[in-house]
Amino acid sequence: MIIAPGKALLINSNGTVDLNNRPLRLQSDASGTARIGQIFGTLTPSTATNVIVERFIPAKASRAWSLVTSPVGQLLNAGWQQQVHITGAGTGGTACPGILAANSNGFDPTVTNAPSMFTYNASNTTGNRWTALANTNATSTAAGTGFRMSIRGPRSLGCALLDGTPSGLIPAAATLSATGTISNAAKNLGSFTIDYPNTGTNNYVLIGNPYPSQISFSTLVADNIANMGNNYAIYAPGNTAGNYAYWDPIGGTYTGGNTGLVNAIGNIIASGQAIFVRAQPVSTLTLSFNEAQKTATTPTGYFRTTNFNEMVRIAYMLDDTNKADEIIVRYSNDARINNTTIGQMDIESMNAGSQYLTSSKGTKAMAVQTRSLKTLQTDTVALNVISSQNGTYKLSFSDYENFTAANIYLLDKYNNSTTAIKDNPVYSFTVDRTIAATQGQRFALVFAKAIVPQAIIAGIKMYPNPANKNLTIELPITEGRYTVRITDVTGKQVFQNQLAGGVQAINISKLAQGNYVVEITDTKGNRAVEKLVKQ
Repeated sequence: MIIAPGKALLINSNGTVDLNNRPLRLQSDASGTARIGQIFGTLTPSTATNVIVERFIPAKASRAWSLVTSPVGQLLNAGWQQQVHITGAGTGGTACPGILAANSNGFDPTVTNAPSMFTYNASNTTGNRWTALANTNATSTAAGTGFRMSIRGPRSLGCALLDGTPSGLIPAAATLSATGTISNAAKNLGSFTIDYPNTGTNNYVLIGNPYPSQISFSTLVADNIANMGNNYAIYAPGNTAGNYAYWDPIGGTYTGGNTGLVNAIGNIIASGQAIFVRAQPVSTLTLSFNEAQKTATTPTGYFRTTNFNEMVRIAYMLDDTNKADEIIVRYSNDARINNTTIGQMDIESMNAGSQYLTSSKGTKAMAVQTRSLKTLQTDTVALNVISSQNGTYKLSFSDYENFTAANIYLLDKYNNSTTAIKDNPVYSFTVDRTIAATQGQRFALVFAKAIVPQAIIAGIKMYPNPANKNLTIELPITEGRYTVRITDVTGKQVFQNQLAGGVQAINISKLAQGNYVVEITDTKGNRAVEKLVKQ
């Protein structure tokens, strides 16, 4: 029996499908992937042993990792390795060019024997959780097991994929195929649980979709709300820095993704897809799966979408078109939000490569962080930017159009400069690896109360500017007095006094170097605002 790409084997209530031990092939290509839909009736025999599950992998612009899984178990050398090359450390084989013979442990040999497939164990110490496969002769795919895999293209392209030929460095489309059993015992049919090794709360754990069908992530979360966080992470397709993208079900958006990630289908976990989820327990993560998690279309979802009007998206640009990373800082009026600890509206960053960007929440590096709306007008958020290469890069700001309650400033501690983001949404900066201060926590986002336009006091003069020790202000002569208030870029008040009209001197020698705002208000509420630079 063959189920064509995009079609489904459906068994309705009181219905029966008898495979009679015939092979069942679920085909996959660029148009879609076949699936076994939610079973309401009976699939016989209860253990279907000749089910062939395909997973189409599209071409990529450059070599990048894919997070993959298979709903059926089969040794790699008999399954996936029949369609694509799998490489790793080994001996005994013959590398390209020439006659290609496998190494004794099953790997396809290359000059370097660099591993192309890894497993992940969240119970290992940080930095030791990815483990290269030891062989393909004794390693099996299994429902729920996730792998990190470099898929170069189909084996039919031969040595061009392995010997460094330029054309072989651009991955071609390929289709993975594995043959195995569909049954409850195999944990890919009906209801079951799968255990994933883990040590420590809030760790990211790699899991695979165990069903030969797409599933709803929000339904999976609803069934495991006590054990897992409500977001997931995957490698971002086309990301030149090899960073992750994060699905945020509360905001209904991907963060950090380049091409290939569409918000409308972010809630769908495809057949053959592996993802990272956050473990809530401090030890083994146990997840429950059931047929109701299968879906044919994008569902409404367990989590409703929340609109965050007060948010800003920051992209770390390698040049005008290539994005290394992306983060979000946003505000919500929700009593559960804490500005120093991670909550359900936050996503911790997994990125730790050569070039990435995070914000800081307490001691954690964040991809998405949600902060209390109560602190919006006096808040500062540290940014951490990393680059392993010297060069000029850009921070590009967007999605701040509805940010009306506060002004947004970028503080560059290295250049000692402050930039108004709404007026300058792209900021260029240079990294010099010999100078530590040019990266790391060089930047901070500063949110300050927006100044509401009122009647402007005319005739005010303020000098010198920049100033060092003393600031002179000339105020129009009037019967009343003026309130003169100086604040820093965070909105913190550093000076306030009542001054009469005329020439007045203010001692600013104790102020730190930087940018300030001088606000002058008369008794009628009229005001004037001047920028001050303290040297």
